[in-house]
Amino acid sequence: MIAHYEDTKSNTFFSQLINLKQKGSMMEHIEDFQKLNIRVKDIPEEHRIDVFIGTLKDNIQHEVHLWEPDSLEKAFRLARKMERKIMAIKKPTTHNYKDGSVVSPSLPQPTRLKPQQLEEKRAKEQKSFVTVVIENTLKVISVLRRNYSTYIVKRRKKMNKKCQKKRIYSRNKP
Repeated sequence: MIAHYEDTKSNTFFSQLINLKQKGSMMEHIEDFQKLNIRVKDIPEEHRIDVFIGTLKDNIQHEVHLWEPDSLEKAFRLARKMERKIMAIKKPTTHNYKDGSVVSPSLPQPTRLKPQQLEEKRAKEQKSFVTVVIENTLKVISVLRRNYSTYIVKRRKKMNKKCQKKRIYSRNKP
């Protein structure tokens, strides 16, 4: 694209335009882009759209490109929308309405443990996967034994009743 537009008078503005990269907010970036875009002549709208999308941050660039905007205004709108979406997902903020400032909530900072402290913590809090599996297997075996014992006892009682009936019946036979 650069070779095609080398003959234009606004070559320096064009090279500044294609080398522009988003650093701050989307509003600031769109303003910077428009300042240079106004000075560049003889470039079709679809090329301007591609150049604008190419100047965006990678995560926003991909999202805007997927929507395939057909005008520069739509590309601007999409880029602003994607930035808001990303900002909403990125961090929760707390508003201090007294002075109008926005403050990020403070989160507890993780502490790095020494290897010995890490081992102690693991020994206290966590069991290894194998240990948990073995414990659960033993519990299942215990339940099965209990159920089997109960089954055997009931079966013996049932058998004893049958045997007693047979004995009684055989005694009463002439």
